[in-house]
Amino acid sequence: GHQVGEISQGVLFPKHRADLVHTAITVERMLEGKIERLFVPANPLDILAQQTVAATALGSIDVEEWFATVRRSAPFASLPRSAFEATLDLLAGRYPSDEFAELRPRIIWDRHAGTIEGRPGAQRLAVTSGGTIPDRGLFGVYIIGTEVEGSASPGADGKAAPSPAKGGRRVGELDEEMVYESRVGDIFALGATSWKIEDITHDRVLVSPAFGQPGKLPFWKGDSLGRPVDLGRALGAFVRELAASDVGPATERCKASGLDDFAANNLIQYLTEQKLATDVVPSDTTLIVERFHDELGDWRVILHSPFGMPVHAPWALAVGQRLHQRYGMDGSAMAADDGIVLRVPMMEDEPPGAELFLFDPEELEQIVTAEVGGSALFASRFRECAARALLLPRQTPGKRQPLWQQRQRSAQLLDVARKYPTFPIVLETVRECLQDVYDLPALKDIAASVERRELRIVQTTTQQPSPFAKSLLFGYVAQFLYEGDSPLAERRTAALALDSTLLNELLGRVELRELLDAKVIEATELELQRLAPDRRARGMEGVADLLRLLGPLTPEEVAARLEPAVVVEAVQAVEAANAVGVLEPAQTVETVEAPPGEPGGVDEPDGIPAVEHVETPHAGTALAASHLTALQRANRAIKVNISGAERYAAVEDAARLRDAIGVPLPMGVPLAFIEPVADPLDDLVSRYARTHGPFTAAEAAARLGLGVAVVGTALKRLAADGRVVEGEFRPHAVAPQTQAPQPDSAATGEAPRDVPDHLPATAGTSTSEWCDAEVLRKLRRRSLAALRAEVEPVDAAAYGRFLPAWQHVRTPGGGRGQPSLRGLDGIVTAIDQLSGVPVPASAWEPLVLASRVSNYQPAMLDELMAAGEVLWSGAGALAGNDGWVSLHLADSAELTLNPAIEYEPGDAQQRLLDHLRNNGGGYFFRQLTDVAGGMDTVLSDQDVVTALWDLAWAGRITGDTFAPVRALIAGGHTAHRQVARAPRARAPRLSRLGRSHGSGLLGASGPGSGFGGGRYGSASGALATPPLAAGRWSALPLPELDATIHARATAELLLDRYGVVTRGSVMAEQILGGFGLMYKVLARLEEAGRCRRGYFIEHLGAAQFAVPATVDRLRSYAEDTQLAKSEPVALALAATDPANPYGAALPWPALNVEAGTGHRPGRKAGALVVLVDGALVLYVERGGKTLLVFSGDEAVLSAAGAALVSVVTRGAIDKLIMEKVNGHGILDTPVAAALAAAGAYSTPKGLRIRA
Repeated sequence: GHQVGEISQGVLFPKHRADLVHTAITVERMLEGKIERLFVPANPLDILAQQTVAATALGSIDVEEWFATVRRSAPFASLPRSAFEATLDLLAGRYPSDEFAELRPRIIWDRHAGTIEGRPGAQRLAVTSGGTIPDRGLFGVYIIGTEVEGSASPGADGKAAPSPAKGGRRVGELDEEMVYESRVGDIFALGATSWKIEDITHDRVLVSPAFGQPGKLPFWKGDSLGRPVDLGRALGAFVRELAASDVGPATERCKASGLDDFAANNLIQYLTEQKLATDVVPSDTTLIVERFHDELGDWRVILHSPFGMPVHAPWALAVGQRLHQRYGMDGSAMAADDGIVLRVPMMEDEPPGAELFLFDPEELEQIVTAEVGGSALFASRFRECAARALLLPRQTPGKRQPLWQQRQRSAQLLDVARKYPTFPIVLETVRECLQDVYDLPALKDIAASVERRELRIVQTTTQQPSPFAKSLLFGYVAQFLYEGDSPLAERRTAALALDSTLLNELLGRVELRELLDAKVIEATELELQRLAPDRRARGMEGVADLLRLLGPLTPEEVAARLEPAVVVEAVQAVEAANAVGVLEPAQTVETVEAPPGEPGGVDEPDGIPAVEHVETPHAGTALAASHLTALQRANRAIKVNISGAERYAAVEDAARLRDAIGVPLPMGVPLAFIEPVADPLDDLVSRYARTHGPFTAAEAAARLGLGVAVVGTALKRLAADGRVVEGEFRPHAVAPQTQAPQPDSAATGEAPRDVPDHLPATAGTSTSEWCDAEVLRKLRRRSLAALRAEVEPVDAAAYGRFLPAWQHVRTPGGGRGQPSLRGLDGIVTAIDQLSGVPVPASAWEPLVLASRVSNYQPAMLDELMAAGEVLWSGAGALAGNDGWVSLHLADSAELTLNPAIEYEPGDAQQRLLDHLRNNGGGYFFRQLTDVAGGMDTVLSDQDVVTALWDLAWAGRITGDTFAPVRALIAGGHTAHRQVARAPRARAPRLSRLGRSHGSGLLGASGPGSGFGGGRYGSASGALATPPLAAGRWSALPLPELDATIHARATAELLLDRYGVVTRGSVMAEQILGGFGLMYKVLARLEEAGRCRRGYFIEHLGAAQFAVPATVDRLRSYAEDTQLAKSEPVALALAATDPANPYGAALPWPALNVEAGTGHRPGRKAGALVVLVDGALVLYVERGGKTLLVFSGDEAVLSAAGAALVSVVTRGAIDKLIMEKVNGHGILDTPVAAALAAAGAYSTPKGLRIRA
């Protein structure tokens, strides 16, 4: 199927189990028609050099014409002039040829005449050494008896025998290394036939057929570009979905890709074994860093990632550099399609892990650019680029050039080239490595995803390589098996002194289309066209200036650019207009606003305020006409007809318009203005460019009434003079909307921006644009300023939107940000961020954890506590059956625990605490009852329970389950009313000895036998454990005593919890030492580069600290407000939830002056807050009796009411009974209407919501 129009067919043979995965997803995507994206190389200077030599070989050509010709081809459409001229410099002999002979001039460049011409020998060089496929020095394989491909041996008479068909003599090619390892007499397979080696010469292998004899398979060392990132993401998703699905559906999906039962089962077993080895399977959302010992006892560190070689190769370069920096060692990093393999010598400390692979996205590009010059890839690519640029020409065409000789000559050339930062082929090699081979944008995106927590990296240590690791190690061994054999020149590259400016320009890292801001272009065009309010003209002299600066205009266009006149001036102008017959006598004078769509109306671009005009909607036009008529009478303006429209032009333009456009001039033009001018067309086109943003030749031609070709020629002349620039400047946008006219719209009378000429002829094509050089500089400056403005602080509401998302709180219907957390890992992630934060016990599960973990169940938290991964500690009791509880991860609890300092335990409490601390482990309630009473006292169950909870509230002990806390808050009178749960019924249970618990051996226990005694009611025997003391109790670890370590950990925890740490957020945490201590620690972290200080959120002072990635994400929430306004998104939280920024980082909003309430909002237990789009809208006091409302917008209140009602309806709290809002009765208020619409029902006193 390799012919045009045919369907390609093939069979894929997986070689090992890892290949099964790759084959299955590849086939799946092929069947779905998802082909890889095509990338065209951008500005390949080696090809430019080769083509320039070929183009000049037969005669002289104009440099500008050649530049224009080159720019017409897709790869060179954005070729910078500087790179073009640097390439001509190279070919013209700018670099010294005495150091390297092939640098001698190939062309003659007459810089004054602007021509280039080939030197003698250029044609031969282009013909014999041209082409783009790199020469790898392969040996040709020929059937013995033929000297030259396609010719026959001489006959007996000395004459050449008739030449047979060319295809019959040459068999194929063999790799240089394979030939070196072969001997005469060896048999190898090539094609479908076996061949015997008869002779090996310096450039070919002579063979004879060896039919039927088994032969060894040849090998070639080719360069693979690797798996594209799109396929990598699909592969990761495929593995993730297969690993998560049941065996049946997974098998069916594999079979649909062409795998048989055996292969499908093998693939699923492969993934299952990987999951057993590393707990999770690497996928598009989870990467794994696996560590294990190799045969020598050294560490192998493997990053399992599906993203492919173009991402992993530059990543491995950066990891190698970091290894060298931190440990002074070469990690022998090897990148493959499925990950990166490192070898780290045995060390006393913990070997490096996931932190090796974490990079700031912005530093990656710098690291890789700096490191690529020292890679083997760079050396080999430089050799290929130099050969394409005709700097390593073939000495004898048709003969093989040994690869090792090419490498030597390439290394010599590189030694010369590295002295010149602008040497084009060095720059081209860097470009090829960074753009064609590496996929840096994808790598930066992956690094950013890790920072944004959209992609997680999991670290694991295994006893032996996991199944995925074994596949990677196979390639690692192959990579280094022949390492000592590789020629030195390929491994040695000198440090490159790169000209970064030229390199950036060549790489097009900052494309103008991407840099220029659409709003900046629009605003600048309004200024250039004098349509901006502060740029409008005033009076008749202003109109004269408009004609001189902008060219011919109609009265309507002039009116749109005129400052509105005061009434007195307007009256005078109207009288003057009446005198010349412009207005009807019956019209009266009054100022009105222009209607939408008229000049100065509210539909003007960029939100220009409505312009007040005189008299009727056409009064502005009349005023402009009066000024124009006055100028015409004074011989300062003339009336001309251009493109069928009557316009007024400055008299100075008379000769230009006559000579360039052929406009007939009216009588009476002074002689001084009808003398021919030097370059009328260029003058008009240049003025059009100076007064517009980026435009197309068609737009300029339509305005000037000329042909597009004529204007295009003029623009090229101006471009040659550096007065205009050609390129693509306007950001990609949707088709222009008719309701939003551009500056040149019908409102101004000019050719509208959405004329068909402006749009590409077909989708996917782009029209070349032009822009005045000075205008372009202005646009660049202003666009950069707009980018810097993004560094400006965001408003409080943006932080209100950001913080819940940062803390993984699910926003109902929000649809923004990363997916919600799930399962045990999700709970651990949430608790890690909230470690040590005291929250009312009644809020933890229904309001805090359930809002973050989508499938949260209480049993999950108990499982983590039973496994010893999570601890709970008390932080003080609350009124009723509630208290402050904080959760901690066990491995960092010493840093997050905050026990009550002034707590003095009683005797029973002291005995319990001593027993738990001295003996260690966890104890059931019945094991502690005797300990609590001591030697001579027996305490009741209730007393022991009280003693245990005293210790718990003081932060001294904990349980291995959250059940006691649930039992406590189930008793009612909690901060957040709990939904009543049905008590768990428990059937009577007989013991092992056949008796009821607590009964005697005979089955009776005093009066009333059977189940009436013992555990189920008797005072004698073993009593049931009170629910408040369920599970095992143990002492909490002592907190970290070193204040420095504790403060450092707290600072990093605050950065992770709040994203941006402010004075308010520190004070709300009631940290010992307060903000003063934290400021010192955070300042030191800033000096160490771990965080950044700045003014990120408005009105919160300059002492704010954040990690750069956090700031970027925070700003993305500010940008939301600039997009099309969506429906309000409401979020209900407990007031004490750390995801609520109000009362901590942000101050509580001020209440309406009319609010007759003594209530003030606060982070109180039991209170709720409702945020709408990040702004506080409702504050609900404990129980809901009183509401505080901070907004009167009905849509906002409707969203807030629905969110508040949903808190009750989903069972997070039992009920809300609301009577007052802002101190007044709630009935007949907008809030009541919103709540009623959401499901609340009325009572005589107010509103009620029940679960």
